[in-house]
This record gives sequence, structure tokens and C-alpha cells, in this order.
Amino acid sequence: MDFSLNDEQKMMVDTVRRFIAEELKPLEDEIENNGFLDKARARAVHEQSKAPGLYAMNMPADLGGGLSNLDRILCEEQFGHTTDILIRRAFGNVYEPLLHCRGAQVERWLKPTIAGQRTCSIAITESGASSDAARIRTHARKTGINGKDGWRLNGSKHFISDGNTVGLMGGGGGLMEATCLFKAVQARYLSTRQLPPEPRSARITEPPIDPSYPGLRD
Repeated sequence: MDFSLNDEQKMMVDTVRRFIAEELKPLEDEIENNGFLDKARARAVHEQSKAPGLYAMNMPADLGGGLSNLDRILCEEQFGHTTDILIRRAFGNVYEPLLHCRGAQVERWLKPTIAGQRTCSIAITESGASSDAARIRTHARKTGINGKDGWRLNGSKHFISDGNTVGLMGGGGGLMEATCLFKAVQARYLSTRQLPPEPRSARITEPPIDPSYPGLRD
């Protein structure tokens, strides 16, 4: 069996690797010294990656992506050559649950995220548990709020990816605020019935996506 890359895959990997080496790595010292990425530089990185189609590569072809799982992994393998904050600004962190958006949600949440006008945030890591979903202590209980079904979260998180990202990306010829649109909080599901021996891990999303995509997943 031949495991060698074809010419198209080699070109794709070389393009991502060269972009990281030429556009991202020179910014590492600035981030290390300042503790953050300057807004103007973040906007420039986004525009530079968007032009050749490198942003949101994990999305389907009709949304600007279209890579196979193998091709996506080949690209993501190169991401380890620089820091996570630069990877997020250059290649996006468009989470696949957004593909469950329907109707007006597509225009409000999905497309602006793919365009880099909005960002996603995910909260898993906890003190004493790291990112081990089986050890987290934050819990979620289904409850009614103002006559509507909802979830009550109780716990604490740290190292929340992109939790404070705002006002980073450009759009429409000017600076467009990139609000943190999609929060995913890893929690343990507490049922009103007797708990199973091992509480189930769940991911709560805010805002909720399509009703067919449960905000709570086993």
C-alpha cells in the first residue's frame, strides 16, 4: 500500500507550512512579550489567510472548505509549528456544531463565523481536572426559566479558548466587531431522576442551535 502524498496534498501542506513560517512565526516574540496579539495584526493575519482560502478549511465545500479528513489532518499537523492564538486567527476555530444551524441561524451565526466576523469559545478545562471530561466537576441540571426549558450550570472553568475575543476582525472595508458567539461548556449532566453510576458528560451550547441538535449531548 502506498502512503505517499499526491501532488495536490504536497502543495497544500507546503502552502500551509510556508504561510506559518512567513506570516505567523515572526509574530511569536511579540505575543510572548506582550501576552496578547495586537488587534491590527490579528486583522491582518485573518485577511492574509482568507485570500488563498486557508480560513475555515474544516467546513464543507459549499461553505468554502471541502477538505477530506486526511487532508485536514495534514494541514493541522503543520499548526504545531506556531502558537495556538495565531492558528485561531489565521485558520479559524469554526466548530462543527454550527453546521446544525437552520434558517435564520445560518445568516446570524454560521456564515459570520466562517467569514471571521464572529468567533467561537469553548470551556472545558478545570482546576484539578485539566481537560479530562471524565473528571470535571462543573454540572448541568435541566430546569425551566421564565416558562422556557433551559439549563442551570454550576462550576468554574479556566483557560477558556477565545473567551475574551472581541473586535478583532475586519469586514466591509472597516473594522467589524467579532463577538464571541458560540459558547460550549463541558459539564456533567445531573438528571432529576436517580443518577447513573457514572454521570454523563455533556456539552452545553449558548446560543442553542437547531432543535434537532441537542444542546446536551451524552
